[in-house]
Amino acid sequence: MSYVDENNKVFRDLEKSKKVDIISSLWEGEIPEPEDQEMFLIIREAINKWDPGDFFSCGCPKDEYDCENKIITSLINQSYSIEEIADCISCVFSFVFKELENECTLEKCLLIAQEIRESINSK
Repeated sequence: MSYVDENNKVFRDLEKSKKVDIISSLWEGEIPEPEDQEMFLIIREAINKWDPGDFFSCGCPKDEYDCENKIITSLINQSYSIEEIADCISCVFSFVFKELENECTLEKCLLIAQEIRESINSK
């Protein structure tokens, strides 16, 4: 189950400011455990491989991005296009890691989104 607002709009159809509000409320509250564990693991693998903060070279644990991965998992669904997945990744990482905003542009997130989309298609 992906995010759906009170007007039955899914995350991909919302304006940027509304997307930031949703991410902020998830980040500041209790981040829900993913309903779709398989989707979470697909996202986790792709994001960890990307490692936009270069945290793993410093010895950080493999769950370093799990909060972000859980938020992304809760916001997208299996029908999302590569561009929609990239937008979600970009929104989440730009919000959480403001200093990485240049690393988390929509264009840079397209490759990670493509990897996620291909993994979803092959499951």
